[in-house]
Amino acid sequence: MLRQWYADTLEPAVATCRLADLRNIIGFSPGYAWQVRAGRVPHPRHYAALAALVGIGMPETPRT
Repeated sequence: MLRQWYADTLEPAVATCRLADLRNIIGFSPGYAWQVRAGRVPHPRHYAALAALVGIGMPETPRT
């Protein structure tokens, strides 16, 4: 479910980010930042930081 949210909502916004922002704010290496901007799916631990970078709220997750 979270992966689908990333693909539908966050990934298009991340694709428009500057590489410098991905490198500096998230801490990605230059090569990895380029790959993420080009469509590589990062580890879910980065989703919240990426969402904050592009101004998108994280989805509600059900508590078990």
